[in-house]
Amino acid sequence: MKRTFPSWEYELAFLRQQYAVIGIDEVGRGALAGPVCAAGFCVTPASYDGIAAALQGVGVCDSKMLTPEKRKSISGIIRNQTSMYAISYSSVESINESGIVSATHAAMKGVIDVLLESLKAEFKCALLIDGYPVKDFDMLPHIKQKALVKGDTKSMTIAAASIIAKVHRDELMNQMSLEYPGFEWGINKGYGTEKHRKIIKQTGPTKYHRKLFIRNIFGAL
Repeated sequence: MKRTFPSWEYELAFLRQQYAVIGIDEVGRGALAGPVCAAGFCVTPASYDGIAAALQGVGVCDSKMLTPEKRKSISGIIRNQTSMYAISYSSVESINESGIVSATHAAMKGVIDVLLESLKAEFKCALLIDGYPVKDFDMLPHIKQKALVKGDTKSMTIAAASIIAKVHRDELMNQMSLEYPGFEWGINKGYGTEKHRKIIKQTGPTKYHRKLFIRNIFGAL
């Protein structure tokens, strides 16, 4: 698959109007186990030139197109350039209670809250969201949002957020795998690979599995 590199086009459209821009992406929405994580990466009119120069040629792109080693390296570079990023997640318990859509939006809202607090109301803010619009976000004061399907291939801040979120969630899944090594979450990251499904069928789900997801595949176990 050909790698598509994002640009600053969407960010600049808002930065020129003196908006701060937060790119947001989630990771783990379709997994059978583990939390759903969201990350946000923020750039302001004042910080854009420095950040854009620092990230030029680094290889920021859709996190799925990068090796784990490259993702970790780029995530470190991104996070070293600015304190204006945030990570939030919704637990398996939250997913089981409220559903994956609500849990995903809650994780995204957690990211927004942290970054808005960092901005301290100094800027109007534009959200660039990977995927589709989130209805509740239009209710936030001084906020605009623009949703971009496959945004991690189009927007630098979304792509940066996708890398940060992916690296963070992979680390969480590696830690959880130590508790249940047979499920190989360090390898499959909780997604429904053939081997993962086979182990679930043999041993039953763990406390880290998403009940509705499992029920939709296997019925009652």
